[in-house]
Amino acid sequence: MYSIARNWLLVLLFAAMAGCSGGGAFTPATEGDTTTGLPVAGGTDTRETATVEARGTFILPPGVDSTEIAIVTLDEGGGPVPNVTLAASVTGVGTVDNANPVTGLNGEAIVKVNRTGDGEAILTVATVVSSGTVGVKGSIFFGAVVSANLVNNGQVADGQSEVTVQVRAQDASGAPLVAIPSSLSFSPGSFAIPVSQVTETDQNGLFVVGITNTVPYDATEITPIIGGYRVEPALTPTFVPSPSSGSIPPVTLDLIVANSPAAADGSTEIQLIVIARDSTGAPLSDVSVSLSSSSSTAVLANVVGTTGSEAKFETSISNTVEENVTITVTAPNLSAQTTVQFHNDSTVTLDLVVANSPAAADGSTGIQLIVVARDSTGAPLSDVGISLSSSSSTAVLANVVGYNRF
Repeated sequence: MYSIARNWLLVLLFAAMAGCSGGGAFTPATEGDTTTGLPVAGGTDTRETATVEARGTFILPPGVDSTEIAIVTLDEGGGPVPNVTLAASVTGVGTVDNANPVTGLNGEAIVKVNRTGDGEAILTVATVVSSGTVGVKGSIFFGAVVSANLVNNGQVADGQSEVTVQVRAQDASGAPLVAIPSSLSFSPGSFAIPVSQVTETDQNGLFVVGITNTVPYDATEITPIIGGYRVEPALTPTFVPSPSSGSIPPVTLDLIVANSPAAADGSTEIQLIVIARDSTGAPLSDVSVSLSSSSSTAVLANVVGTTGSEAKFETSISNTVEENVTITVTAPNLSAQTTVQFHNDSTVTLDLVVANSPAAADGSTGIQLIVVARDSTGAPLSDVGISLSSSSSTAVLANVVGYNRF
């Protein structure tokens, strides 16, 4: 059965990208691109439309016969302009359901493009303002084939050795899809890190990104997103301990903390991961470790153990008292410390600070976001687990999960 594709994405770079085509993103429409039936004004709102953006899924695999594209009208300040009547048309292997959609209060109108065959459908959406015509034009590919795989999987989790994510995008005829906006979505809690900021497919239709990790056997899932299309199933890279484990002593200890601060309710746990490393940074298995805390009320689930065959020792800590707790881990001739925080749920507030907005929708100019967690006194809190999401199908968040650092 055929289906409608409308994907809303969480991805790795925050940039206001506007769709994609065989030659890249949707581009501004020109007078020669505009369709018949354009309205004589830019809408009933007193603000005039300055730019038009297209957002949605532009790469459609076999079996998908339509896609819904969000068309957004913006004023010079980047704010939405409602009640704008648009003219939409398609050439190539597609048709539109509504040739004259009207934007809502959020400045958005939905244009549904229907497949009439496999290949390229060129969508043009425009409106008339006092200075002329504004709009967007770009390609939608029906029957496209996108495949993804991992190269050199099973690298050492030393933060340097790379597992390569390789994605290939082709149109229905097998030709490479070039300059298609591309990104990777990582599962929440992943410790994997991309080593390059590639943002589109190359001349061969390839999107290639190296991935590193410092945590062995981290349960990471990576979903490539090509032109709005999420490539499933997700890829599962594997990072392993040092092959020399058991034969050399560790030279460094890492004590990794997740989801701190946590509620001081006696049941909510802060996760702790201990990793012993050799001189190259590679994790070592079967290293004996022990942990202690500075608190008389905090409870460590396990205080002694080994890094085991997976080269990591995992435990947790909970508390019934709102306080900062120092945790110490020791191994033969080594030690490391970190501080975690327990709080009452009502004491934490979040500030989301935005810098340099609006920004150009060119796929590279970023809007900076700063998240600050504060306690009941307004003081900033460190190591707070943070997650972000976006309402846009094309805007790319550089990181969607992380921790406050001060």
